[in-house]
Amino acid sequence: MPEIGVGHENSTMWKLAICWVLIVAGSNCATDRQEAAGAPLLGSTAAPDRKSLIDQLEALKEVRNRWPGEKVFLDVEYGADPAKSDFRQRFGSIARRFDIAPPDVILVKPPMNKDGKPRPQKPDAGIAWGVIDGKYHDVVFITLYLKTGLNDDELLAALAHEMGHVSQAKKTGHHPQDVHGRKLENEADELALSCPEVDPAAFRSMVIRVDRLADAAGRAHPLLYGDPSTAVIPVSVQNKLAFGGDHPMTSARIKRADAEIKRRAAATPSSGQPGVATP
Repeated sequence: MPEIGVGHENSTMWKLAICWVLIVAGSNCATDRQEAAGAPLLGSTAAPDRKSLIDQLEALKEVRNRWPGEKVFLDVEYGADPAKSDFRQRFGSIARRFDIAPPDVILVKPPMNKDGKPRPQKPDAGIAWGVIDGKYHDVVFITLYLKTGLNDDELLAALAHEMGHVSQAKKTGHHPQDVHGRKLENEADELALSCPEVDPAAFRSMVIRVDRLADAAGRAHPLLYGDPSTAVIPVSVQNKLAFGGDHPMTSARIKRADAEIKRRAAATPSSGQPGVATP
């Protein structure tokens, strides 16, 4: 049986992140197999081993409850679209900057109701990890609702935040209780914004957009958040009243993004003018 560790957080994208430890046996995730296959992968699991990983994830009750629906790898969803080449390159560059293997990004599609229509989703993301052939293997879950609600730059900013948690997990020995809490959420934001690959303006708009996506989902489907009051009191307002829970307030995250926007602007000399880059 897989060994499972779960860390619970509050609502909306960052506030519903859950971390699981999965012990996955009999797989080979060697990088050279990816390169030999020539596949433009976002993650570190070779194509022949991906079904095994999905099957192991689906075997866990926590995963089925938190992430119901079909699960597909994001790079499979993207295919060989040349328009996604820059996205892939920046994703890989962020992983190298954090000194982690690129995590596999798994897109969670909503399950269908009895009428054949998709059930509502939250704009959520979270990390999981497993041990494959004696090595930790990291996964980032994102819901389809989140992906479709963000543009590529905003999605990359969200993934960079999650990769910050992967970096934290690596440093702390992959203990679920060590990858959540306001201090670590602040650190994950700072890590994401420290990356040249992440546009701080996109990070800023991502934070605002996630709040709006959560508000829309809660308003249209009050029971989605287990609280009928979300039909009249937006999810973002409730989070604000709760002081953000384990997470920094949206206003604080926006302020941090604004500071990075200003820092980068100051570090870029105006055309024709001398300047000194800010360290």
